[in-house]
Amino acid sequence: MQVFLFFGHRADLHLELCGGPQTNDDVELMSINEIMHGKGEYFPGLIPILRAYLYVIDCDDETLKIVSEYIALISGRARGELLTPAQWMRSFVLSHPSYKHDSRINKEVFYDLMKDFIEISEGNKSAPELLGSLYPRRSPPEPMSPEAKHQDHQLRGSGPSSRDCEKLAEFLKSFPSSSRDHPLP
Repeated sequence: MQVFLFFGHRADLHLELCGGPQTNDDVELMSINEIMHGKGEYFPGLIPILRAYLYVIDCDDETLKIVSEYIALISGRARGELLTPAQWMRSFVLSHPSYKHDSRINKEVFYDLMKDFIEISEGNKSAPELLGSLYPRRSPPEPMSPEAKHQDHQLRGSGPSSRDCEKLAEFLKSFPSSSRDHPLP
């Protein structure tokens, strides 16, 4: 298991997110799963923090649905439930009938690999072991018009309000240590 240096001991994480005092806590070794889903009682994980943020900003249902699909992809990869692109390519090459197990990828294997990449990226081929619930690929939402973006920015303000920070802190405290996939209320 690969580990990374990460700032984990952040008891007052919500204060730092909302412009409070910065601390100089030491970094610690964490797996990508711990970074994404949390570690112990002191670090909720980036995914729960993102879910809390979406709750605080009162994210609209359409955006929440799209973001939740990507969160599921990141979560599955962090837990090792979904293959990374490198793992998927390695598996594809090793199982290809033309691969001679000599560490050389011939033209036929390369062609088939690229063909599958294109078909998967265009949504014409299933790869649930790679993309999880993101397959079949859906069309991206229409971008917001400049007027709608301006109106949305005015409604939301330039940053989190103190009430938003309080809501975020309260929501982060509600995460049980045994479950890091707390549903949005």
